[in-house]
Amino acid sequence: MRFNDQRTSEVSEDEVIRESVGGHANSSAYFLIYMDPQLLATDAPENLLKLTAEEATSLIPTQLMTQIEESNKTFLTAVENFEKNDSETKIRKYVEDYQAKVDEVNKKAQESASKTNDYRLKEFWVFLVAVGLRDIMMADAVRQHYSVHFEKGIHMDIDSLTYRDVVNRIGQEVVDSAVALAVDSIRIDLAREQLRIFQTIGIMFCDAMEALVQKDYAKATQKLIYCLVREKELQYPDASRREDILSLVRMCLLRLSQMISEIYQENSQKAIYLLQLLLSTANRILGSADTLVKSIRKQAMSTYGVMNDQLGQAVTAITLFFDCGPQILLPPLHLTETEQKDMPPIIKDVPEKGLMERLNTLTQRVKEENKDQILEIEDIYK
Repeated sequence: MRFNDQRTSEVSEDEVIRESVGGHANSSAYFLIYMDPQLLATDAPENLLKLTAEEATSLIPTQLMTQIEESNKTFLTAVENFEKNDSETKIRKYVEDYQAKVDEVNKKAQESASKTNDYRLKEFWVFLVAVGLRDIMMADAVRQHYSVHFEKGIHMDIDSLTYRDVVNRIGQEVVDSAVALAVDSIRIDLAREQLRIFQTIGIMFCDAMEALVQKDYAKATQKLIYCLVREKELQYPDASRREDILSLVRMCLLRLSQMISEIYQENSQKAIYLLQLLLSTANRILGSADTLVKSIRKQAMSTYGVMNDQLGQAVTAITLFFDCGPQILLPPLHLTETEQKDMPPIIKDVPEKGLMERLNTLTQRVKEENKDQILEIEDIYK
């Protein structure tokens, strides 16, 4: 008889002899039935079919049965050793990959802290370490690597030997956290939302630097205001860019002041607009008591305030407005209706390609093109 995946058919003895030994065509026997002619001569085939398993086994010669049992035992031992070695290899590879990834993330987090390369913008695990959530990063790494190496969720495999081996090598606490994350992802989801806010601030900060390079100080200061508003939504202090943002604000204000002094005689209307922007932005972000703001106001009064013209009157009016006291001022960083409408939303997907590289390039360019202003601001605050 021939058995295949679709049907059973009767074949000739010649065909069996020809194809059962392999090496011909694409077929060979996968099991053979040997019949004892002497046994068949003493008992009818239908009677043999009625034998129990024990009775049928007793018909097999003892020597042959012993050989079969020893062969099966050797085979099962080989299978067990193979599976054990294969499991050991997989676990060892898993631990090595996990530890290598943790080391890589820690290194990138250190680089981000020094602002050499801000990997926080592009890698979620680096962001977690940078904001003090190393335990979540390690647990998430355990969880993700487990599913990759063993092709099942860690929370679905807690009764396996593999799971116990992982616990012994990595530690019960971090593995328990990985299982908890697999079951309930709320902590991961919250952290990802914080990353998106951080990335949104990074994009607007880059936009502000580009505007500064293009001498569009109105756009630059507006972007920086948006950055500071978003900063309030960050729950992790270590993710803050506030000091960098304020440094750029001071640079913009100083550049605005210099531009006004260059154009006020030829274009007083633009000078008035820029002066209003300068003083209002300075007070909204830095406050009237800030050293730089006082210096800019003093310079404006000495340069334009004594002039009996439209610009001088504007300077006096603006200065008096800010001197009236905080009770008539808008609350810090209160957005107008127009600003609220124009404020960029929090990104929902992966940030624009090359955001970290863009930040590095712009930061370097801004520093190079504003060396004098940086030194001047440092002198003002001494």
